[in-house]
Amino acid sequence: MRSSSRRRYRGSYFRGSSTRSTSETLRLQPGNLLSAPFGGYLMCHGAGRTAGHFRFGGRTATAPLLIGLIFVVLGMGFGESGYAMLKTIPDAVLGGLLLFSGIELALSAKLHEHQGGDLFLVLLMAAIGVALNPAAAFAVGLPIAYAFRRGWIRV
Repeated sequence: MRSSSRRRYRGSYFRGSSTRSTSETLRLQPGNLLSAPFGGYLMCHGAGRTAGHFRFGGRTATAPLLIGLIFVVLGMGFGESGYAMLKTIPDAVLGGLLLFSGIELALSAKLHEHQGGDLFLVLLMAAIGVALNPAAAFAVGLPIAYAFRRGWIRV
């Protein structure tokens, strides 16, 4: 995402916020390092999560705090039965939430602003990531992106 698109995205979701991407990244990395030895999955800066919160009405910092508090109470207070309660939510419901969050995030991308092979590369990596896995998409996408930047490939 180009910096102008990133600014517009951040401005539409965080009105008046002056948060920088670097500071967001630096705050997240200690959590990634601490969670990895315990089987935690590495996370990015949370654009999908933010789009989901925005789509379903969570426009303040209270939304992630409340969901985090609920998960802590379920995990620490109820243990295995708390996990069993969460497992009662059908996968179709979670898939629907993910679909609408993804649509919200895609609408912020403004596909008409992408130039050259950017859109092609995004769609190619998405297809490989879904068909195989994200590591394969990264392995294929990185050299193609480099070739686009150098002008070796044109679309």
